[in-house]
Amino acid sequence: LNWARFLIDADLSCRKHGITTRKWFGFCSRACEVIEDCRKWGIGDADLISGLKEILGKSTPPSFYKTLRLIDCKYIGLKARITGGRGTSSFRMGPLTKEQKILIENMGLKIGSKKNR
Repeated sequence: LNWARFLIDADLSCRKHGITTRKWFGFCSRACEVIEDCRKWGIGDADLISGLKEILGKSTPPSFYKTLRLIDCKYIGLKARITGGRGTSSFRMGPLTKEQKILIENMGLKIGSKKNR
């Protein structure tokens, strides 16, 4: 329930400052997920559900968000299996350069065996 209230409060606060959260896929997707969670757990707070549905609007059906979130989860899982991590390539580790190894050693740390240097 706290997450649902947070989304509603964040939407209201953003709208007061001229920011439209209702066009952000991630925000709307989370509102849709919270509605599903409320149904799943039998939480029937009508005001809460109404506030979340207001964030979603009527132009995009909830099934759209569910489908895209499922595709996104599958993509992230596949990427993690292929690359070994969920991060983008800019965050992926590569081999340490000679300069990086020197910096690490200057901090008093040791890296692997001497044959790896």
